Amino acid sequence: MLPPDESFLAHLLPISIDGSPNTREKEMLLNALRFWFGPAQGWGTVQNVTDANSLNQLNVTLRQPGERYDLLELQTSLPTGYFASNQPAVTQVQIYAAKRDNVGLPPTYFLYEAFHNLTFYIGPDFLHNIPNHIVINTLVLDAQHIPRQSYTLRF
Repeated sequence: MLPPDESFLAHLLPISIDGSPNTREKEMLLNALRFWFGPAQGWGTVQNVTDANSLNQLNVTLRQPGERYDLLELQTSLPTGYFASNQPAVTQVQIYAAKRDNVGLPPTYFLYEAFHNLTFYIGPDFLHNIPNHIVINTLVLDAQHIPRQSYTLRF
């Protein structure tokens, strides 16, 4: 389930984001999440794009070497195999961030928030073959880190 607004991010600072992006990038990522959960949801511009077939395919992709879960485990303090098994509940919001550079295009950022069990993609819209547009996609995960819902904001 998605948080209703950005208030769960209020106590976070860019330096509290665990991962490889630099401090300026972490500040941008935190602001992007605050916008996504705040005004963008309020304006109705965040679209529910949940599709069972797409989520099944995405679940396979997320787990491939060099993809989202692998990069998050390699570039943050999340242990190897974290996304391969259930994890105990956490008591506070923590964001983990990984980055992949894209030649000639803006980088791609992958985030994971353990308290609400969400993962985010922020970057070029490769899925729809319009890489000059930026998207923020949020996946709601189940206990096995399998995507169950998908929400997207396109710029």
